[in-house]
Amino acid sequence: MLRHRMLWLTGSLLVATGIGAAELRVGVPIPKGLQRWRALEDAAGQTAGLPTAAANLVLVGPAAPGEPAAAGAVGIAGEIRAGALDGGLVLGHEFESLGLGRDALAYAVPLLFRTDAQVEHVRAAMDSEILARLSDGPFEALAISELGWAYVMSTQGLSSPEEWRQRRIWVPAQGREEDALRALGWTTLPLPAAAVPTALGNGTLDAVIAPLSGAVYKRWHRHLTRAFALPFAYTYGVWVVRDAALADLPDGQRGALRQQFARLDRALRDATRREEDEAREVLRSYEMAFVEPDAAMRRQWSDWGEALRQALDDHCKPGEDVLRRVCEHIEKAAP
Repeated sequence: MLRHRMLWLTGSLLVATGIGAAELRVGVPIPKGLQRWRALEDAAGQTAGLPTAAANLVLVGPAAPGEPAAAGAVGIAGEIRAGALDGGLVLGHEFESLGLGRDALAYAVPLLFRTDAQVEHVRAAMDSEILARLSDGPFEALAISELGWAYVMSTQGLSSPEEWRQRRIWVPAQGREEDALRALGWTTLPLPAAAVPTALGNGTLDAVIAPLSGAVYKRWHRHLTRAFALPFAYTYGVWVVRDAALADLPDGQRGALRQQFARLDRALRDATRREEDEAREVLRSYEMAFVEPDAAMRRQWSDWGEALRQALDDHCKPGEDVLRRVCEHIEKAAP
């Protein structure tokens, strides 16, 4: 997951809801030109004027190039801590800085999930518990929102362990999993995202880890020729609101607020899946090959996954009990 500084514009969208409702400024780390932003606008707008709505939501997005940004903007977590935002959709690289705890990483371990069916089975069993645990601190965790699968894409071969060990794989600067990936024998190069196209073009890098839609949005796909068919990681964010911002909200309205965020979650999930499907078609139009692993490579992928879970630092993975239960639910899920 990308670690970067987000620049925020205020007052991007005010959704008028119930008269006298509290106003909540909610950060959204999604560029406004994407389907996902428009889907959130539409979903939030559908609550306008409902007497049961618990809050007036002000969605605050990242500044577009050339637009003014708040001085010293440091991403959603930083803006929440500073009180500039009441809450937001927090991504994995900010879980720790916001103090959400290791349980926020329940679904974030790389090389763990392989299919939507596995994720849906695990989340149906564990989401409520995870959200309750994340709400023990100074935040109310309202929903977990899917943001797509990250894949390994490359300019060179990905068919055998030997080819993988020859790859020079981009990871975000200060990425959390870099040391563990190196323990697998992978070569990783942490660079700013803006440097990736040049590095792919001159051969400094020959692989990246990113969602398909992210590679298309950043135009990295023009340098890439293949993608490994098994996903590297499931990506998501957690919608949180500061308890202090909810101090005047009656207890009975907490459920109504959850319904508002559930509407945002569903819209974001559907738009994310549409974007991923469209990105896959774009990549195929560029003749990108999706490399299906043979039986030996599938076994290697499983072995790498187990080794990675052992190599990850504690602050990069959930607690052992949570991780064990996630793995047990995956085994029970449909293939």
